[in-house]
Amino acid sequence: YRARLNFDTSFTGEDRLRIRFQAGDNDNALSGGVPSGLASAGSGGAGDNVRLDDVYYSFPIGSRISAIISANSTNSDDFVTSTIVPFDGPSVADAGGPLFYDRSGVDGAGDSFGAGLNIAFTDNIILDAGYATDENGPDATEGIFDDYEFIVQLNYLSDGLIDAAVTYIDGEDDGGGDEAIIAGLLNLDFGGFEVAGYFADRDGDESWQAGVAVSDFLGTGNAAGIYYTEDFNDDEVAEAYYSMKINKYWTLTPAVIYGEPDGGDDSLYGAIRSTFSF
Repeated sequence: YRARLNFDTSFTGEDRLRIRFQAGDNDNALSGGVPSGLASAGSGGAGDNVRLDDVYYSFPIGSRISAIISANSTNSDDFVTSTIVPFDGPSVADAGGPLFYDRSGVDGAGDSFGAGLNIAFTDNIILDAGYATDENGPDATEGIFDDYEFIVQLNYLSDGLIDAAVTYIDGEDDGGGDEAIIAGLLNLDFGGFEVAGYFADRDGDESWQAGVAVSDFLGTGNAAGIYYTEDFNDDEVAEAYYSMKINKYWTLTPAVIYGEPDGGDDSLYGAIRSTFSF
C-alpha cells in the first residue's frame, strides 16, 4: 500500500507550495518478476514509517514560463510538461510510464535539490528543462554540482492527432558515470483511440514501448490500454489494464501483467489497484 497526505499552499492563486507526507509497506511489489515493479509502490521507510516525501514550490514567471524549485523527490519526469504516452497514470505496472526518465545511470538523482523551467513558445510548442542532484545537506559528502542529472525535452502538444516530444538526459555521479539518453515519444489520438510509444538510446543500449489505449471506455473517465515495454537491460514488461472510475473518490484498476527479467524466468500476474482520493 501507499498512503499520501498533501498540504498545498498558494500565495498568489497561481503558485503552489507542496509538502507531502507518505507511508507505505517498503516493498515495490512484484519487482522480482516484473522489472520496475508497480507504479504506485512507495514507502515511508522501514517499519511503515511516515516520511517527508515532497517539498517543492512551483510558480509562474510571466504568462509563458513556469518554474519549480524542489528540496527532494523531484525526478526527470517531474520536470516535463507531458510524458506523452497515455499509459503513464492509468497503468498498474511502473513500465506504463517511460522508463528511460530514471535510467541515466545517476543513482539517487532527485533525492535532493532540483530546479526546472517550462517555456511555452506557443500554445503547442513547449520546452522543458530540469536539473536534479543526488544529495546535499549536513551529512552529505557531495554538493549540488557533484552527483547530478539534467533533462531537456521539446514537446509538440496538439488538440488533435499528434502529441510528440524529443528528450535528452545526461548526468554524472561520483564514480564518473555519464550515460546520455536520447529519446523520442509519440502519441497518435484517433478520437479517443490512441496509438503511442517511445524509443530511447543510451550509449548503444535501446529501450522502447508500443501500445494502444482507449479513453472513456464503457464510461466517462474510464481508461483501457495494452502495451509492451523493453528497457535498456533487455527486461520485458507487458500489461493490459482497465481503469474504472467508480465515483469521484474511488478508482478501481484490474490488470494482467507479464514480466520477463533478462536472464530470469517469465511471470504472469493478476493485480487490482484500488485508489481512494479525498
